Amino acid sequence: MSSKNIVSKVVIGAAGDIMTHNKILETYATDKGYDFSPIFTSISEYYKQTDLMFVDLEVPLGGPESGDFAGYPLFNCPDELIPALKTAGVDVCLTANNHGNDQGFHGMMRTLDILDKYGIGHLGTRKDSDEAYVMIREINGIKLGMVGYTFDTREYTGGSISINKNELSP
Repeated sequence: MSSKNIVSKVVIGAAGDIMTHNKILETYATDKGYDFSPIFTSISEYYKQTDLMFVDLEVPLGGPESGDFAGYPLFNCPDELIPALKTAGVDVCLTANNHGNDQGFHGMMRTLDILDKYGIGHLGTRKDSDEAYVMIREINGIKLGMVGYTFDTREYTGGSISINKNELSP
């Protein structure tokens, strides 16, 4: 059979906002921290059927140094969410969204560090301008190029570039 007749496919999955509102934080708190894995029990089988599974990580991981863990309006999510996502089958987190800057620059960078620690790709924010803003993956012989972005919310800061009412440096 000629290689021209071989058909490859890639199954891509995508899920909307992964968020930890206060009720979620309260519900999944344990004596030792947090356990978010039960949230994904009924959907992980679908996540794992994909070749590439994306979610929109709509929370920063600012850590305890950013203060208490919190939900809306300024999220600060415990790190335990990330291994739960990994176990559920998530491959890539989209990090460019209106809550990505809720814990400032420190929170954005720390989020990327934690995602890297657990081997989850990230798309939309990057550690420095030398890091590629395009993710390229080859799966089943098919090369995929992906970008992630969001629009700022400057209407809340009198015209200054901002995300979720937090002014960004020019």
